[in-house]
Amino acid sequence: MAEEKALLLFQIGPVQEFIAAARELKDLWSGSYLIAYLTAVGIKSVKECGGEVVFPCLEKQAIYQRLSDSKLELGQPTLPNRFCAEIPESRVRETAEATKKAILARFQEIGKSCFSRFAEDFPESARKFQARWEDQVDRFLQVSWLAVPMDDNWGESYGLLLENLAARRNTRDFRQYDATVANGNGTAKDALNGQDEIVIDLVEWNERVRTGSALFPEQDKPYGAISIIKRLWRDAYLKPSESQCFTTFEKLVERTNGEAPKYVAVIQMDGDHMGAILSNREKDKEFFSRFSGKLANFTRDEAMKIIESHKGELIYAGGDDVLAVLPACYAVDCALELRRKFCEKSEDMPGSESKLCDEAPKATLSAGIAFGHFKTPIARLLAEARSAEHRAKEHYGRDALAMTIVKRSGEIAQWGAKFDSAAWSAFRKFRELRREEASEDAVLSSRFASMLAKYITAYLPDGKPFEKDRDALKGIMKADFRHVCSQQKNPRKDLSEDFIATAETYLDELFGSDTEATPQDFPLLFLCASFLMRKRNDD
Repeated sequence: MAEEKALLLFQIGPVQEFIAAARELKDLWSGSYLIAYLTAVGIKSVKECGGEVVFPCLEKQAIYQRLSDSKLELGQPTLPNRFCAEIPESRVRETAEATKKAILARFQEIGKSCFSRFAEDFPESARKFQARWEDQVDRFLQVSWLAVPMDDNWGESYGLLLENLAARRNTRDFRQYDATVANGNGTAKDALNGQDEIVIDLVEWNERVRTGSALFPEQDKPYGAISIIKRLWRDAYLKPSESQCFTTFEKLVERTNGEAPKYVAVIQMDGDHMGAILSNREKDKEFFSRFSGKLANFTRDEAMKIIESHKGELIYAGGDDVLAVLPACYAVDCALELRRKFCEKSEDMPGSESKLCDEAPKATLSAGIAFGHFKTPIARLLAEARSAEHRAKEHYGRDALAMTIVKRSGEIAQWGAKFDSAAWSAFRKFRELRREEASEDAVLSSRFASMLAKYITAYLPDGKPFEKDRDALKGIMKADFRHVCSQQKNPRKDLSEDFIATAETYLDELFGSDTEATPQDFPLLFLCASFLMRKRNDD
């Protein structure tokens, strides 16, 4: 008689706040890779205990393969922080505890390697703050796991597992803060995460940085153990054979060959309805395996190609999440292409086809883009990108793209639309009408967007239309739009009626929208597009 099995689900954290605590782009990549690497360590442990990994798909996962061969290239962080496996029921606790121990032990090993490298440059700080370092390392990682017995209904078991893990994480274990070890009264805090005490003696710091510390640039600030590990662990522990040059925001904008302003973009993308699809208790194991394979194919193979083709850098792609940085002028096209490819790949993805279930939610993506000058702090743009992604889901109703532009003046502009909206066609057509070597040769003048906004915002001061006579208001806005087109058109050029029709289709959508989009979004489309297409000398 076959042995009964159980489903085991692991989750590693913290994720968002750990990755977001970054000063440089290599910090972003390093934090993402560390979480993915520890996930790979956990998966390897489960497999060694006789488990069969169901999610994520491990095919061509370089980060997992490197655990068995350190000579392989590092690859990219393409594993999520969660994995699920089938385990013999009699070995659940044994396997779970062994896996948790393996993950924590590997992180301790990484911490010790980084501490040794840190002590070479800061011997006095290492001697003085070793206990504080070890305490911060001990308290950092959160590893949650849960198992449920498998019955004949695989989907039922998996749905129960997800529910129980959420409850378990809400009652997770924690270690009480030990002030005697931290000795944190009046001690400076980590400049990145803002919560850990620094593990660097300030006198030694000033001396080492002044004379050119090999670990930290002159403009850097003292950190706690976790931020230092993030900075050092790639070279101190992984010791990659290949040289990997991390770009900077300043170098990123130079990829435009000096044509675009010195603005960069952070793209945050997340799958829609994933919880509903994965918690579908009517599906079998093959459903989840195929779903996992489709997700892995997109994040592992397609996302990087698309981002690099738009002169950007992939920071993370795991499961249904993507994080990337690009020159600002390429970001919208990149996001639209990522969504197109995801939907193309998911055409036969379980949960995407109505033939599976009339009420089945589709596997789509929502995206947030934060634009800012290359000197804008990375943490600020990450926070704005996450906020924009949340607006795409909640404000625009998912399968949408929302953007935030953080201008050097301090002004913030926000706009967005559903991916299938006519807005993006209007956005691209408007961009072509404005794209000329010399501004005076463009079909529409540089004042088009501001003049349209001046007309329309006069009767939409709060961004909301009047409740009465909505059809009349829409007619007025269309008339104003055509008037501004005629006034701001280059007399030597022809203005395509197709552009006007596309823009008016978008306006019709806004008046009939079942999201929180409003007619105020109409002029914002052109204002945001105009800002993102300026020449370098307009910066």
